[in-house]
Amino acid sequence: MVNSVFGIKPGYYEIKEDGKIENISYIDDIYTENCKILNDSHQNIDLSSNPVLFFVSYDISGSFSDEEKIYFSHLLSAETIHYISTIVSLFGLYSRPIKNFKDDYLERALRLDNDDRIIYVLMVGRGNTYNYKIYFS
Repeated sequence: MVNSVFGIKPGYYEIKEDGKIENISYIDDIYTENCKILNDSHQNIDLSSNPVLFFVSYDISGSFSDEEKIYFSHLLSAETIHYISTIVSLFGLYSRPIKNFKDDYLERALRLDNDDRIIYVLMVGRGNTYNYKIYFS
């Protein structure tokens, strides 16, 4: 989900397997849409101040057992989110996972297939603090 990225209209986007990005739908009122995503804490968390939110989903169908699907989905989504977090930090951005979202609303907004479930949400934004490298000799 793009909230405020220069040159990109706010909306839901999908990163395809070939790396291309496709628009799913545009958003007219960023703040209202972000309130619809959260279960609660609307007065404390302003998602619209974060330029980008990443949603990771997994497919519940397939030949693996339920335990294997959940295990591998968590493993792969954590790896994906770790790489995204590493990359955005190179640009001075922070990243933070959240779980306080309405799964059913997001699944409709993202137009997920019936077998897809959201497993991870990552906020990305620009903070007012910095991480410094400290070297010891």
